[in-house]
Amino acid sequence: EVEVHDDCGHHGHHDQDESHQGAKGSLLSRSSEVSIMHELRPGKADQAALDAVRMLSFELFECDVWEVISKKNRLKVSSCLRWTGCDWKAIGFGLY
Repeated sequence: EVEVHDDCGHHGHHDQDESHQGAKGSLLSRSSEVSIMHELRPGKADQAALDAVRMLSFELFECDVWEVISKKNRLKVSSCLRWTGCDWKAIGFGLY
């Protein structure tokens, strides 16, 4: 029998602790597979989710999406993310 250790600390998808409560306001739906977060914005959403979207934007467009988004241009971001057990991984995002 193999014993598995969680190197991510006590974070879990179903029992998220205080560090993920910032995402509650933007979280539209959640399952064991993916979550959809609406109107993500720096300072208003879970930093780990924002970082996941930033990483995906660099992979796709070689730029930081959060440098484009501002209150002036009124662009908003929604994203589909997967909880890995340790952190968020962005699967996709949309600007509108």
